[in-house]
Amino acid sequence: MKTFVFAYNRYDTMTTSKMLAAEGIEHYVMMHSEADREKFEAGGTIGATAHVVVTGNPKGLTRQRNSALDMLDEGEWAVFMNDDLKRITMLRQYETYKGNRIEITPANIRKVDQDFRTEITCRKLFELMETTIRESAEREGARLVGFVPHTNTQFRGSKVTRQGLVDGRLWLFKNERGTRFDERVNVLEDHDFTAYHLCRYGRVHVENWILPEFGRNTAGGFGTIQDRAPQLREEAAYLIKKWDGLFGYKEKKGYPPRTQLQFKRNGVL
Repeated sequence: MKTFVFAYNRYDTMTTSKMLAAEGIEHYVMMHSEADREKFEAGGTIGATAHVVVTGNPKGLTRQRNSALDMLDEGEWAVFMNDDLKRITMLRQYETYKGNRIEITPANIRKVDQDFRTEITCRKLFELMETTIRESAEREGARLVGFVPHTNTQFRGSKVTRQGLVDGRLWLFKNERGTRFDERVNVLEDHDFTAYHLCRYGRVHVENWILPEFGRNTAGGFGTIQDRAPQLREEAAYLIKKWDGLFGYKEKKGYPPRTQLQFKRNGVL
């Protein structure tokens, strides 16, 4: 299993590589150019266990992701991570809880919320990912594994979700023949990659009791929501057409109209 961090523009604020290195986790940091490498080195944000890969690709996240795919063997599992990891939390009883669902009520939600705030190391996350591959994903036939992207305890009752978006800030997936990223899609690429897996395999696997927390749409990286709005709008329209019947527009607080998508369930929003 290889681990890739996709570095862009956060020359002195990238966190993920140093966090992985602090725990001795070997990884590849994907960069576009030698000029970028020099800036990241000057910023001191490349971890000691990192292998820097300069792709020579023009700007575009999916180009970088395809370059990472080229480094994988067929059938090999990989971890793709954003460059601005903050911390990782999970349900305190994650490894001992016998069921697959917690009934969350007004009476217990505060206690469950505190249980979800149990902080874990990167090394522990990687151990749990290996277990997920072995005991869940491979058995179910899922080839794309993700993690809950929010802290809303009310919607984390089920341990696993097998339909819907797999947030692209951290993916665990199996590289199989035909896996490729659509280079027309660079800000909604997690929607496109999820759609590909749902259509090809019929399911994904999202661990709702584990939360890798990343910076969200902050300065640096590929920019703020307002910076991305025109591209978001263009890609949303493209994906609705590409995956006919799978997506519809979603209104989301803080986002301009027609920039957000949601998966339809049984053809209905």
